[in-house]
Amino acid sequence: RGRATAAAPGACPRADLVLSLSSARYSYPAHAAPQFGVDLVSTAPGRCTANLGATHLHIVIKAGGKDQVWDSADCARAAARPTTLTRGVPDAVRITWNRKTSAAGCRPPHRAARPGTYTATAYSGKLGSRTVIFVLKGRGIAVP
Repeated sequence: RGRATAAAPGACPRADLVLSLSSARYSYPAHAAPQFGVDLVSTAPGRCTANLGATHLHIVIKAGGKDQVWDSADCARAAARPTTLTRGVPDAVRITWNRKTSAAGCRPPHRAARPGTYTATAYSGKLGSRTVIFVLKGRGIAVP
């Protein structure tokens, strides 16, 4: 007889997922690419699956907290990255912004972002993280 196999875990319920976003620093000097860490944790008992693919788990950056300037999913390939989560054990994704604008479908132009204050929020489907505020500095511009 064949060996018994454990059933594959099902999708994590959205209510049992916690998404967190962190920035490597608060202020980025001219030409430094902002780097973010996105952690996804399940609070569901046992194991479940989640998609960490670049078009499903993404970061949206807004200028001044209002106007969207970049979405990491805009130019990402649609490859799924299923992962199995165990309660309380985070899976991490690192995302770097090249300081250029983006549009759905990766349409040009990809303009350089201006110095100033920006916000970043991570999303996994309809689940969002807390918003992180950061500053892009420019040449010869004094920003705290």
